[in-house]
Amino acid sequence: MYELDKVSKQAINGYTFKLNGIVEILEYDTNKFIVLERSDAMGYDDGGNTVKIYAVDASKATNVSSINSLKGASYTKVTKKLLFNFEDIRKELTNGIVDNIEGVTFGPHFKNGNRSLLVVSDNNFSFYGP
Repeated sequence: MYELDKVSKQAINGYTFKLNGIVEILEYDTNKFIVLERSDAMGYDDGGNTVKIYAVDASKATNVSSINSLKGASYTKVTKKLLFNFEDIRKELTNGIVDNIEGVTFGPHFKNGNRSLLVVSDNNFSFYGP
């Protein structure tokens, strides 16, 4: 079982729409994943997106696929560790916008053998910027 973060911001300026969810899951080893979570709230000039990248380990988690309801059930959740929060670089981004991040994939290996991670965004047809 994977537990999402709460919606990061409340909708403002007369809007009520807010949501959060998993945008992408990328397996990097058996039962280990890179997970991209995105939270969105309406009413913000910068788009209202909060995007985080987690390392998730499901190796000790309970397979809940055969459990009809998790309410009252006994199970072990996956563990997740925050790798990157786009809020940490918001001021460095064009117009302070963390845009509509849609996916991640592995890129080339670095000289030291580590993998690079590419982040993919669409621009919402330039809804929030020029």
